Amino acid sequence: MCGRIANTMPQDAMAQLFAAKPDNDLPDVPNYNVCPTNAVHSITADGGGRRLQSMRWGFIPSWYKKPNDGPLLINARAETIAKKPAFRVACRERRCVVVATGFYEWTKSEDGGRDPCTSRAVTAHLLLSRPSGKTGTWKRPPSKPAPLSQRAQIQPYQAFTTVCL
Repeated sequence: MCGRIANTMPQDAMAQLFAAKPDNDLPDVPNYNVCPTNAVHSITADGGGRRLQSMRWGFIPSWYKKPNDGPLLINARAETIAKKPAFRVACRERRCVVVATGFYEWTKSEDGGRDPCTSRAVTAHLLLSRPSGKTGTWKRPPSKPAPLSQRAQIQPYQAFTTVCL
């Protein structure tokens, strides 16, 4: 499971590769250290086409009353994602492609520290399914209206890892 990704692909190349219409508020590239809660480039279905948009890395389950009601979910296992209550509906109904040109894993060094190790696509173009993600728009439960400053919807995504050969 990855805890950091990199994206060095120019935005116009992403839009062309996926035949997607780009939004105006996309994150800057290159970014070699995309962390959970950062904005990432993603491709989503938009009617009959595709859309290149910014999404927040981290999944907020539907039962959270506030975005910080519990732990931020940033990874899920591809083998069990369709069975877990937090991810089941999003996995079935709302998916996206997260554009990444590399991802990081950490290895333990002999002195007990952690060293980042990066992996990239062999063709240096794009990792289409590592990570891929699922999306959902988290909305505050209707019982209590949000303060005006918090009324914007949050569009989080959850990364899950599959094998990219």
